[in-house]
Amino acid sequence: MNLRDAIYLLENAGLKVEIVGTGKVKEQSIPEGAIIKKGMVVRLVC
Repeated sequence: MNLRDAIYLLENAGLKVEIVGTGKVKEQSIPEGAIIKKGMVVRLVC
């Protein structure tokens, strides 16, 4: 997924986004399927 789309989806879910790099997202700090709460910080590595 490209960075712009990922930021849009995550912020709309109530998460705060921290970005490392540019381009396509390669990994994220919150594992897939994890329970999230509004206000959590997710780190995206691109």
